[in-house]
Order: sequence, then structure tokens, then C-alpha cells
Amino acid sequence: MMGQLMTTHIRKAEIGDARDISEVHINSWRETYSTIIDNDFLASLDIEQRTARWIDILQKRPESVFVTEANAEIVGFAGAGKSRTMNNYDGELYALYLLKKYQGLSLGKQLFFASARYLQSIGCDSMYVAVLRDNPTVHFYKKYGGKYIMSEEIKIGGKYYTEELYGWDTIRSIILD
Repeated sequence: MMGQLMTTHIRKAEIGDARDISEVHINSWRETYSTIIDNDFLASLDIEQRTARWIDILQKRPESVFVTEANAEIVGFAGAGKSRTMNNYDGELYALYLLKKYQGLSLGKQLFFASARYLQSIGCDSMYVAVLRDNPTVHFYKKYGGKYIMSEEIKIGGKYYTEELYGWDTIRSIILD
């Protein structure tokens, strides 16, 4: 990316983005988790199944998913909404994925803040995120003030992994305008 002129853009996702989001989702899992998650599981990730899942998500709550584009190509996405499991945090960052070659260019930060602003717009005062402990990008959430809440074991592809939860007591404290 160095030396090349790159135009980037963050926007709300649309139904027509489902396949591109799925490709980023699968490719970023394979890039990020190749030394963490069982490779047979990663190889089994199916673009058609993932696309169907994203179509469903985008039909139900399109306002909660953001994509980032580099030179008009979707290279990352984030999704957020009401907390699914943590009663003391009312908002949750469900996902934030960015292709490896686009990391370190502030695109992840832009997705993170777009998601936080969305959560605030729907009345959430706090938020949390769950991230695999061995994920090399866990420092990203710490950098932006996420405090460790707890760890839990989750099952992915028949194997157990440790997931860590990080939280922000006030979304207002992390939003940059």
C-alpha cells in the first residue's frame, strides 16, 4: 500500500454487500486465526453459507453494519447492536474484521468509532467486545481504552478456545469526532 494513492470510505452496509462482507469475513479469519484456530475448520468456511447469513443480518438490521472500502473495494466491516449477553453493558461490538494488508491504516479505528457512534445513537451508554485471547489484534481494544472484564471458553469447530471480554463503561469516553 505504501506509495500508492488510496481512497477510503466508511459507509453503512447494504444487502448487495453480503458476498463481499462474507469474503472479508472468511479471509480475515484465515489470515488472523491460522495459528490459533484449527486449520480444518478454517478451510471448511463456506462463502455461500456465510453470504446467506450476512443477507439475513442485513435484512434484519442493516443500520448496524458498516463497511470500509479502499479504492471502491470492501476490505473490512464492523457490526454492533444491543448487548446479547452482558447485562451490565448495554451495547456490543459484535464484529470488526479488516483484511490484513489494510490494517494499520486507521480503517479499523474508523469502523470502531462508527460502531460506537451507532450504539450511542440507539441509546447505549456502554459497550463490550469479545475477542479470542490469542488474537494478535487484541491490543487494538486495549489501546482505545477497553478494560478487561473476564475470560470464557467458547467452542469453535468442535474445539475450545479462550475468549476475553473488554468493556467501556461509557461510550462517550471513546468517541472521537
